[in-house]
Amino acid sequence: MTAPARHPWRLVAPWYRWDLRAAPDPDRAAAAARPVVQKFSSPSFVNDFQRDPQPSLSYTDDDRVQELTAITPLPKFTSGPNRNRTRQLGLFTAKPTDTRKLFLPAHQRFYLVAIQLHCDVAGFPRVDPDHVGEVGFVTRRRVSSIPKGTERDVAQRLAAIARTRAAAQSQAGLDAARARARLLVPLRAPARARVVAPRAATVTAFHEVALAKRRLQQWSASAGVSSTVQGWAPGPAGSIGAWTAVEDEPFEIVEQVYPMHRLAPDPADPEHAARFGTIYFGLLPTTSDQAGADGSPRFDDTNVYEVRCFARRVESGCPEPPVWSEPSEAFRLAGFMDPTGCANRPVNIRMPDFRHLEALNVRPSVRLSAPANSHLMFPTDAVPPTSGSVSAAEEICFFAIPLIMIVAFFLLRLFLPIVMLLFQLWWMLKLKFCIPPSAQLAADVNAELSAIPGGLSAAAGFDIDIVTSVDQANLQGVLRDGLNDTSPGLGDQLTATLTNNAIVQALLVQGLGTDGRQTYPATLPTEPRVTFAEVVHP
Repeated sequence: MTAPARHPWRLVAPWYRWDLRAAPDPDRAAAAARPVVQKFSSPSFVNDFQRDPQPSLSYTDDDRVQELTAITPLPKFTSGPNRNRTRQLGLFTAKPTDTRKLFLPAHQRFYLVAIQLHCDVAGFPRVDPDHVGEVGFVTRRRVSSIPKGTERDVAQRLAAIARTRAAAQSQAGLDAARARARLLVPLRAPARARVVAPRAATVTAFHEVALAKRRLQQWSASAGVSSTVQGWAPGPAGSIGAWTAVEDEPFEIVEQVYPMHRLAPDPADPEHAARFGTIYFGLLPTTSDQAGADGSPRFDDTNVYEVRCFARRVESGCPEPPVWSEPSEAFRLAGFMDPTGCANRPVNIRMPDFRHLEALNVRPSVRLSAPANSHLMFPTDAVPPTSGSVSAAEEICFFAIPLIMIVAFFLLRLFLPIVMLLFQLWWMLKLKFCIPPSAQLAADVNAELSAIPGGLSAAAGFDIDIVTSVDQANLQGVLRDGLNDTSPGLGDQLTATLTNNAIVQALLVQGLGTDGRQTYPATLPTEPRVTFAEVVHP
């Protein structure tokens, strides 16, 4: 009897993420050869994926790790109303890097890992699911070891890549502007030839980024910089484990494995994606209650992670070696307080109504108890207290939650201006803290900016401080009086420290000139739908 031929397997992205025949894209072709991480915003994402796996959310620049770049401080004016005042709210800007960022469930973002199994032979046939015994994935991290004495050199080379990338991104923006300019110039006009063709400079700039990365890799190899792949090994104590060095493609898997499930086609949908490939998917964890022996969390927002998928055959009674995929795109996790992530899930808090509380006989719902010798006491009600003691008696108090919220919000409003003034943290004005711009202030500022085309609505694109047609003294008076009406003393404080432009830019973030309400996207962009005939296998 002749044994059936055993074809090698290959694990790649699902077919709907393969390269397009009509529009080949090197980046899409490279991504098709590895597992794909799909993004969703609904808690029912598993059901959504099983119903139709194609329309997951598209990745944008918000899904990239942001790199901080210092801004050169603008020189202060030596004369005029803005003399000796700070011209910028902050001295740092953020630009997206090449590293993917995944948000947390608290940010209303969820992720699936998806792969497709094929026989790696001519025709790239799909694997029969009956021959698949196990499919799963592991989450790993890469840790680099830098030889002592080379830290400064590494920092300089990374800074050089950052500068090159920033220049490329700026060039891309310039090319986009040139492209728009070409559309405004008639085809046969001589001036059109003087407008450089878009994308040429951008391609060159990003080529320089690739060369800088290659030079860093070559230097790293010669300098002895090593990279270690680590997997998470659960310990016997349940939630305590450790990151340990692992092989790229081990036969015996000792690290934590997450199962993957076969995507079954919907019998009522003849075009369901699972009809064209053997697709498996699994839930990608972005949080964990596991920690190391030193208390460090398993996942954090500083390390770089990747996913490796594997599959085993069931054609014999002996254990089959796993077939491993290529590593997924490297990614980092967002911090819990990531501002972009928090904005994905708006939270509404309505302050208590004083009149309503006054009219009701509220029963306190929060019980606070202090054990004996654990309660702080003051001898008098004088403010501020000058002495105190620890009470030997046990104390039990009841508070209504609205009371706690009222006092907490009062303290926030009381101390926020003090923190900004004391530590000169003027960028906090951009976080929409307690500056509700009035309609009258917006109208007065718009009148002062009438010399700017578009007025207040276009002010974000101008440095108002250097626009000679704007009466800086009058504008400063309008800002001072209007902010003082909103919050007594605030206008005096801000106009004595910041220039007119810095204040206006902060107020624009607060919603000056609008109804003051923050808006959130009702719909999010999704990946374009493709058919099996439109793609080519990796």
